Amino acid sequence: MLQKAFWTFFRLIRIILLSDYVAYVPFILLSGVIMMKFVDRSYVFYTPWVIFLIFIILIFKTFPEKNWKFLFILFLIGFLGFFIEVLGVETQIIFGTYYYGDVLGIKLFNVPLILGINWIIVAWGALSLAYHVLKNLGFEFSSITSKLFLVFISAVFAVIFDIVLEPVAIDLGFWYWNEDTVPLQNYIAWFLITFFFNILIIFSAKNEFNKTLSPTAAYIFVYFGIFFLILNILKI
Repeated sequence: MLQKAFWTFFRLIRIILLSDYVAYVPFILLSGVIMMKFVDRSYVFYTPWVIFLIFIILIFKTFPEKNWKFLFILFLIGFLGFFIEVLGVETQIIFGTYYYGDVLGIKLFNVPLILGINWIIVAWGALSLAYHVLKNLGFEFSSITSKLFLVFISAVFAVIFDIVLEPVAIDLGFWYWNEDTVPLQNYIAWFLITFFFNILIIFSAKNEFNKTLSPTAAYIFVYFGIFFLILNILKI
């Protein structure tokens, strides 16, 4: 009875919010650019709320109904991503020497809680983008080798994303690096972490990639990339 009520509520929320609401995502991000550039740079403190809102949109738009295993994998990635960040800050071994500012909101163990959600968006989005790009190029993913190649390309996309992100993140106070220099170690860590996370997604999907690696996750990943690219160009 309770489970039936949950899915009824879930479907209702999808009808209300998700008819074509993904189209709001670039509008939300563009609004952020305009507000920070022409109104008040302090709007950057809304960043964690924007990330959370877009994550909710992504989940409601693409979560396959009753696919509890996939939802579990996503939140496992969020938990592991946050835990890795905690280890990174405390040990300075994983990414290099860095610490978080106050822009990304509430912290636990010196790491903003929103970082767990951020890792879900990055890993899932990069994998979805890689899947649809390679699929359109004629690739098939029936063998373990082809799946590993898919995950490899997704990790490359994640590193490219971070290269675009880093200058903006430092300038806006998301985080700070020792001597303001991003070490190569950080990009290697992004590659390996994304690779590991997307291995989890791939082998939990059981070849039903069309149900889990949706275009929406890819679009949102690209939207964020364009957003940070614009901020780089405008030097906000």
